[in-house]
Amino acid sequence: MTSLLRSFAKTSPVALPRASLVCPGFLKLKETGPGANRAEAFRGNHRLMSGRILSLPRREGALSNPACIWQGPGMSRYRTFRIDFGRDDNINFHMHLDVDDLAHRHLISHFSIDLFYEHELTLFLGLALRRGDCFVDVGANAGYFSLFASRLVGPQGIVHAVEANPRNAALLAHNIKLNGLENVRLTEKAASDAEGVIEFAAFASGDSNGAIWNPRNEGDAAVEKLTVAATRLDAIVDRVPRVIKIDTEGAEPKVLAGAERLLSQGVPFIVAELNIGGLLAFGSSPRELRGFMRSRGYETFIFSPRGELPTYVPPGTEIRTAYVTNILFARPDALSECWPTVTTESAVEIKERENAARS
Repeated sequence: MTSLLRSFAKTSPVALPRASLVCPGFLKLKETGPGANRAEAFRGNHRLMSGRILSLPRREGALSNPACIWQGPGMSRYRTFRIDFGRDDNINFHMHLDVDDLAHRHLISHFSIDLFYEHELTLFLGLALRRGDCFVDVGANAGYFSLFASRLVGPQGIVHAVEANPRNAALLAHNIKLNGLENVRLTEKAASDAEGVIEFAAFASGDSNGAIWNPRNEGDAAVEKLTVAATRLDAIVDRVPRVIKIDTEGAEPKVLAGAERLLSQGVPFIVAELNIGGLLAFGSSPRELRGFMRSRGYETFIFSPRGELPTYVPPGTEIRTAYVTNILFARPDALSECWPTVTTESAVEIKERENAARS
């Protein structure tokens, strides 16, 4: 019932061990041996955090109204998980997840291959968010990043979780209550560029993802079209966030257009999903998204999978990716707060280290 991450920076060339995760009725993977529940992420010789995910005994009826989450008999597909990041400040939380749901299985599976969920973003938030900060989570789903950020910013901080899918919002509300959090404000609306109502496509069977546009074939019975309320971030966020994270399947330009006031106030970091197909469906493109942000003082960066200083992407350089990923928009001076130093390494040093590791 344990899992691990062990990701080393370039000064620690150790092969990643395989993780294990056993969830009753779901995954059955072999234990890796003594110490397999250790999960560590380093930057140089400094441990950033370590973590594990545990499946807790099933709690029948843990949700007060299961029907508002998923149609179906009972709660047999739900499990309560404890996610422990192993930091010195004891960051951990519990999540109620549906082990038959595609998005939730995706979250769990990261830990089974030695990674945190959305590994690069998790490491970045662990570095960027401080006590008393404000964090905005657009497209919060069941709340992994909202719950993590809530622990990082503490009682004096605030987390705005924005989720348009009613099923996700109900589960997120439960997870907030499960952890006794008073610093998370849940907005059950779609973030967009205007107040009003909007058509939302919720995937009805075994997939809690959704989108303002319908990425599946028209007439697909697995898509449930809903009319949901829409709002602007400028209307609901009353203080300057440290980080805004946006995961809206291509609607990121609309979300950002509804946050002009916040952008003008100098939000240091904005993390946006780069979903090329989604952007094109909205009549936008990665180039337009990046141009919009650059006109407001933000440069584009790509995250490092080791938690190192993100890579700057010049305006004329195209980002090519075979999958949906996250990119960072930041004011360059803000990066030095998280990465005050960088370490160089020569090709000779790298080769010597690799040779020493094989010997």
